Amino acid sequence: RSVVVSDWRYLNELGCMQEKLGPRPIVTIRISRFGLNAANQEEQDSIDLLGKQVQFTYAKMFKEGDIAGIREWAAEIVAAQPALQPV
Repeated sequence: RSVVVSDWRYLNELGCMQEKLGPRPIVTIRISRFGLNAANQEEQDSIDLLGKQVQFTYAKMFKEGDIAGIREWAAEIVAAQPALQPV
């Protein structure tokens, strides 16, 4: 079974998932949007730390409001990752 976490911004959240899931692979996806910033400096520092310490499986930058582009990219990821296929 697959687990999807739609929003995490702190390294300890990823660590918790790694601990709970054990040896199962974790597919990490980073979606960034031009002009959209963190809510505060603490969150920005954490996001910066994630960028330095996590090798994201997929990462892409989108224009603000490009929902169709994000959906298209997400469909490509699901097609490429058998574990993410619905059962």
